[in-house]
Amino acid sequence: MHGLRLLPSELSRRRQKPARAGNLPDEFVERVRSLEPVDCAALILGATEPLYQGAPVLLTPGCQRVVGLLDATFFDASMAPPGRTMLDVFFPVRTEDREAELELAMADLRALFPKLDDVLEMVVPMFFVGDWTGAETAQTFAQVGEDRFHPRTPIRDLYLAGMDVKGSGVAGDLIPLGVRLLLDELGSPLG
Repeated sequence: MHGLRLLPSELSRRRQKPARAGNLPDEFVERVRSLEPVDCAALILGATEPLYQGAPVLLTPGCQRVVGLLDATFFDASMAPPGRTMLDVFFPVRTEDREAELELAMADLRALFPKLDDVLEMVVPMFFVGDWTGAETAQTFAQVGEDRFHPRTPIRDLYLAGMDVKGSGVAGDLIPLGVRLLLDELGSPLG
């Protein structure tokens, strides 16, 4: 798989104990501890040519793991070197076997794009599971839309932005929405 290797520490990572609450408000701490996570992963692909055309997002029903792709160069070609394309591939993680999860995702991609191995130059896997930084909360009952976190926290001068702030959609949609909400909250003219 293009020299893709996982470090032993990534293979054996387990859910970590939550940080001590300290002087944080009890209600805020309880809300954080009650969140349901979504264990997911992404592959950043670098290719010598686009794998698909005509849309920035491709949803992939029927795949074993891959649920969607985002062509990061669709709107901004500078996201990749000239003549190259960059894709962000999303998939849920259903087992502790990261290498098997990657193989299933790559098998999906090869089935979707038979010329994949001929145009693929780079594969960067990222796992967002458990308490790992970057893991996101599931979009489920009481954790979607207006039930997600507000950018302003009960902690003075602590603000949130990104995929866990109010809104619905996939991480690529939620991250800029969360940033915009924060800018609005701060009264920025950029919001």
